[in-house]
Amino acid sequence: EGDGVWQYERLGGAETMNLFAHLGDPSCTIEKLEISDSHLGQPEVMQAFCKELLQNRSIQELSLPNNDIDKESLGLLLDCLLQHDGIKELMLRNNLIDRSCIELIQSFMTRSSLDSLVLTGNEIEQYNHLLMDTMSDISVEYDTPDGSEDSGLVLNEKPLPSPGDGRGKALERN
Repeated sequence: EGDGVWQYERLGGAETMNLFAHLGDPSCTIEKLEISDSHLGQPEVMQAFCKELLQNRSIQELSLPNNDIDKESLGLLLDCLLQHDGIKELMLRNNLIDRSCIELIQSFMTRSSLDSLVLTGNEIEQYNHLLMDTMSDISVEYDTPDGSEDSGLVLNEKPLPSPGDGRGKALERN
């Protein structure tokens, strides 16, 4: 049985590396990991995180909000997750994910075993039409341009359900 949920916020350098080392320990079995405001957007930090994440196959949900994750660090993370089939839900709220990341996300979504991807609070909402072709097999949540619940996005001829906070749209796995 897993150790449940681990939540960390505002980790410093030594604390971050200590956590990463613990993640790589074979006896570490957690189901959900959330690390926020801990500078995971820095490529060297993301590389260290990914190295240890690949050693831990028990994590099913990964939440990395407010970490300044940009195109470079997102690429490192998504490459890692293609090798980690245990993670089914990825939450990347409030990072630096923008139009420059669209191709990375598209490629990842077509090859991933992920069930849910949350991108709320990033600067990609105006480009959601570019993701529509690859969204049919994965649940994706993001902000709508006007913040409304009825932005008119449709998949498979039916309206999309809105997420719990009512700020965006979610696409469900078929």
